Amino acid sequence: MTSVTSRLLTVLTVTGLALAPTAAAQVSDQVQDSDQVIPDEALAAELQADFESAQAVPSPDIQVTVQEGVVSLHGSVDTLLAKERAVHRARLLKGVRSVIDLLAVAPSGIADERITHEVQAALLTDPATDAWQLDVTVADGTVTLSGEVDSYAERTLAGTVAKGVRGVRGLANQVTVGYALTRPDLEIRRDVEQRLHWDARIDDHLVDVSVDDGRVSLSGVVGSASERALTRANAWVAGVQDVRDDDLHIQWWAHDDDRRSDHRWVARTDDEVRRAVVDAMLYDPRVFSFEPEVVVDDGVVTLKGTVDSVKARRAAAEDARNTAGVHRVNNLLDVVPGDPKPSDEAVASAARDALARDVIVHDEDIAVTVDRRQVTLEGEVSSWFAREQAEDVVARLGGVTDIRNRLEVAYPIPIDTYTYHDWDPVLYGFDFDVRTIETRPDDEIREEIAQELWWSPFVDRDAVTIRVEDGVATLSGTVDSWMERDAATENAFEGGARRVVNQLVVSYAGSES
Repeated sequence: MTSVTSRLLTVLTVTGLALAPTAAAQVSDQVQDSDQVIPDEALAAELQADFESAQAVPSPDIQVTVQEGVVSLHGSVDTLLAKERAVHRARLLKGVRSVIDLLAVAPSGIADERITHEVQAALLTDPATDAWQLDVTVADGTVTLSGEVDSYAERTLAGTVAKGVRGVRGLANQVTVGYALTRPDLEIRRDVEQRLHWDARIDDHLVDVSVDDGRVSLSGVVGSASERALTRANAWVAGVQDVRDDDLHIQWWAHDDDRRSDHRWVARTDDEVRRAVVDAMLYDPRVFSFEPEVVVDDGVVTLKGTVDSVKARRAAAEDARNTAGVHRVNNLLDVVPGDPKPSDEAVASAARDALARDVIVHDEDIAVTVDRRQVTLEGEVSSWFAREQAEDVVARLGGVTDIRNRLEVAYPIPIDTYTYHDWDPVLYGFDFDVRTIETRPDDEIREEIAQELWWSPFVDRDAVTIRVEDGVATLSGTVDSWMERDAATENAFEGGARRVVNQLVVSYAGSES
């Protein structure tokens, strides 16, 4: 989230009301208990400013209105990715109860026939989707996918690959899921409950699950719109025909540590953690077919074996890191392309084609060279976001065993940079991007970091101690998951830190790492 304090001299007019940013900056001090709500004006001001700094979100083209915590987005954007990222950013804001997407995607000028060809190529060159028998049709830039896959996760991934292609204005995902067996409702319910329980990004203690004839109903309370979306996604286990979350309500106070039940953070045995990591990988179509060996020792996960792409290797580690009880991940997976192994020339050609059709980096200045299937990216790109997106595009390709990202960014970046283990702008929406380096008073940076932490639905601000000296922010304290630890680092950079020293300890019921 972008800082409220940094906009003290600007008055943003949203939802028909003028809000002095000083009011928004004081929200975190004024709202202290569950009986109070974050003012709509403050939410709108914070979200509009967040759009201004988020990459791939054209803020001048998006109008924000908020009524009783429900965000409505209006306007026209150039790409489907910009539309979806705007919705995602809105869901990440504490206090947002729901997002109504009224954004339109403008025509790209690219012929439907060309888009069809590019989507088919994207599906064929991604090792996770290349074997699926899917039909692609395009009308006025809207892609329709049809066919049958084995899981809801595979259906979702097919849509994600299609949406990343330049020129796509909309997606009608008509891919069906064909389950080999019919599962009893009780078995499905227990599976969903376990998925929610072991996902470190979700606090499930106020969530109830019921299943009737394969249809899952979720009810109760979660802490953010983003957590609600993750809860819904986790409910699509094998055998599920539909998921309803109409009765799953959002209350931002539900994220606070003092309102969580103790059972959520009880200590887990290494064997329990290992089984949970293995189960998480079973639901990831990028990983499950390789069955990586998972070893857990005192909460430290070691992954061994082989996968067929850099993306699969990173996805496996991300699945492990998002599992409750995991303190650290040692990723020893080797990337071994399937036979026949492509030549360096074929890998280079595939990488250039993938970069050219990507909606974010298609016009960036990127040179590709390949040596023994190791790809090197060189040149200058317009943003840190584009730099990481280019690497992610290449990581999805079959035949690539490693990536050396030597792309330079057109503006200064911090001396020490921080990247997420699995950067995936489409799926995860991480927005780490520092445009300039400027000298500001340490006290001002500290206050802005504190505001960033408060607006985040992932981080308990009270658990983090912030110290800033000469622009270097040091974070200390104890948090509940690696995701919370990583999110705090991103918040610190967005608050203006030149460098971040993250000394936060991840603890599960007193077990520290």
